[in-house]
Amino acid sequence: MLKITWRSLLKNKLTFGLNLLGLAVGMAAFLTIAQYMKFELSYDQFYGDADRVFRVNTFWSIDGEEERYATAPPPLAEVIREEIPEAEAVCRVFYWSDFTMRPENDFENAYRETEVYAVDESFFEVFDFGLIEGDPKTVLSEPTSVVLPRSAAIKYFGKEAVERGNIVGRRIMGGKDAGTPWTITGLMEDQPANSHLQFEFLVSANSYPDDLYRNQIWSWNVMHTYLRVSEKAVAEAGWKAQLEELLDQIVDKYALPFMDQGVAEFRNSGNRMEYLLQPLTDIHLTSNYLREMRPNGNMTYVKVFGLIALLTIFIAGINFVNLATAQASRRAREVGVKKVMGASRPLLIRQFLAESMVVSGLAAGLALIFTKGLTRLTGNLLDVSFLESADWSSMGLIAAGLWLVVGFLSGIYPAFYLSWFRPAEVLKGQHRSGWSDTAIRNGLVVFQFVLSIGLITASLVIKKQVDLFQDKQLGFTKEQVVVIENDREIEERGPAFKEELRRHPDIIQASFSNGIPGLNTYQRRDFKKEGDEVSWGVDWYQIDEDHLETLEIELQAGRNFRAGTSADSTGLILNEAAVAYLGLDKPIGKYLIKNEGTEDEERLEIIGVVRDFNLESLHHKVKPLAIQYFQGFVFKDYITVRLAAGNPRAAIDHIEKSWQAFEPGVPLRYGFLDVRYDQLYKGETRLANVFALFTGLAIFIACLGLFGLITFVVARRTKEIGIRKILGASTQSILQLLSRDFLLLVGIAFLIAAPLSWWAMQRWLENFAYRIELHWWMPLLAGLAASLIAVITISLRSWSAARANPVDGLRDE
Repeated sequence: MLKITWRSLLKNKLTFGLNLLGLAVGMAAFLTIAQYMKFELSYDQFYGDADRVFRVNTFWSIDGEEERYATAPPPLAEVIREEIPEAEAVCRVFYWSDFTMRPENDFENAYRETEVYAVDESFFEVFDFGLIEGDPKTVLSEPTSVVLPRSAAIKYFGKEAVERGNIVGRRIMGGKDAGTPWTITGLMEDQPANSHLQFEFLVSANSYPDDLYRNQIWSWNVMHTYLRVSEKAVAEAGWKAQLEELLDQIVDKYALPFMDQGVAEFRNSGNRMEYLLQPLTDIHLTSNYLREMRPNGNMTYVKVFGLIALLTIFIAGINFVNLATAQASRRAREVGVKKVMGASRPLLIRQFLAESMVVSGLAAGLALIFTKGLTRLTGNLLDVSFLESADWSSMGLIAAGLWLVVGFLSGIYPAFYLSWFRPAEVLKGQHRSGWSDTAIRNGLVVFQFVLSIGLITASLVIKKQVDLFQDKQLGFTKEQVVVIENDREIEERGPAFKEELRRHPDIIQASFSNGIPGLNTYQRRDFKKEGDEVSWGVDWYQIDEDHLETLEIELQAGRNFRAGTSADSTGLILNEAAVAYLGLDKPIGKYLIKNEGTEDEERLEIIGVVRDFNLESLHHKVKPLAIQYFQGFVFKDYITVRLAAGNPRAAIDHIEKSWQAFEPGVPLRYGFLDVRYDQLYKGETRLANVFALFTGLAIFIACLGLFGLITFVVARRTKEIGIRKILGASTQSILQLLSRDFLLLVGIAFLIAAPLSWWAMQRWLENFAYRIELHWWMPLLAGLAASLIAVITISLRSWSAARANPVDGLRDE
């Protein structure tokens, strides 16, 4: 039977080739997306007992305003440790600042480390992964202890030292003057790419001041807090609800009293404050809260990619069915002869199914070849290196599954349809395809183009939304701004450094601040009006007198900070959202109390109001913001430098030379603000790129099927075309004749796809605080694009038939 099957396939080379290519491309798209989905769904699964590890998030709902934090206050971890026995281990993870580091044996070789996290000594009790050397219980117990991942250890001391085990006990010198020794107490494996925790160094939390790690400020949500729940606890029904009830008791006992909130009054007012447990393995795809460590993935997008994978393989299967049934008139005589010679219907069904399985099997093999290139391309578009972690053995199993499923499902209808022909009718030439056959084929073509038009519409809307992100007026100017990440290197010499930078004609202005637009997290302070009882949490950072000019932020009222004015050290600038949030009328000259009852309590005079500008992404509305004068270098700070338009290279060279003059031997780390800010939309940009790629593949597969169908239409109507040409029909009229029915199907597909795609994209746009308006022309443009693609596909095959000599088509008569 295999020999007969192969001969039959070669006899119908065009159909064989179109089916093989369509199925191979569809399967390759499916395999690539499946590999990406597997990568995304595998985040943080590699930790030991990952299903028992949770992050504690903070939820606030006050006066109808909701906020969700990926962080919790510093004292919460210790209280959980003492009052919740079900938590067998608790640890905090906190990003402090950048570090300039040098190996102890090579002071000339300096590195700027930007992924350094301070963690509690219980870190490896919560995250059971990768420790090669060191005791997990004590490796982070002493001050200035460091655990290095393997790649960092190789960078500082070389591969040979790592392989010989000559790392633990050595020192790395920190600070611009290499004056702070850090002792390496442990060596661990690098974090896999599918971890939401990415770091270059882990340092002991008790290396830092007590007022940071042992303070009792319950309103300061700055530390990522994780806990491992005991195995005994998770075995009990309803354990999670019981644990969150204990966390609610902690809120009532500690957090609300600290914030001068009466528990009963707070609850009765409809307000809520909760500490919620989020499974570690859910963080990457279901968490997009304030103060995430980095932008996470999105489960909705993973589901969308999965849907695209199914649709693509489905379109390829539709092609197979359509092309097989379209050949009915050609293969009817073959079926009739075989039946007369004694072939039973089950035997013919097996033969046609065998043809389908052979084509599907060859396509699966070809798909594995295509997948490698498509995976690399998709990885580049997504900026995710999941090719390295690709499991080709499992991919082979998926390909084998696709071979069996697609081969059987695609072949079952054509097999039963073709084997049904009656030999007496087909041998007399009396067999005609019924209206139901044509209706099924037309319905499948319509379905293909419904999917194609929907995908084109979605690609267009996503692209327009990404363009909005990149082009919207943000309230500040992000272009031509260089951001230098300053790890307190340039401190008291800041004014001299700015003056040196401004000497270059292509540098307009420079400023210092401890915050810039586009960060993952911002510090927060509590503010209240004098005489009020309640404080309100407001985003906060410090700037110097040149910051507003550097970023071109507009003052709405009052004035900017002034250098050398001692009174401005207690001055405050608010944005318009903060003025409304705090209920201030004519705010200039009024006073606010910052962090009442704490060591850094201050009475601040409002000297200015700036127009709202987007610190965060356009997923969120502008939040209240309070700005103080830049005085200290306690936290990480930034130097922003505005360049003149044009070629920035000369200005960059001047920045690099100035830095080395002020800080010789210290690495300079800088980037452009617009690039940094646009990283906030990496998820949407990735979606747009990949959506466009797989939309193109789906349309390509649909066009293969359309090309095959028009080929059979032309073959069946060859004599009709010849007669029409003899009677004077023009080439244009022949093209119209052949394309009319197919364009009608595209029109029907548009009428179905337009409202569906409109509804789907309206739902997607609801995820954004700032979004484009859907217009009637978007699905119309998608329909016109699909029609144009169909016309081009049909014309490629119809042109030769319309131009052919009619005598050739009538010669057999």
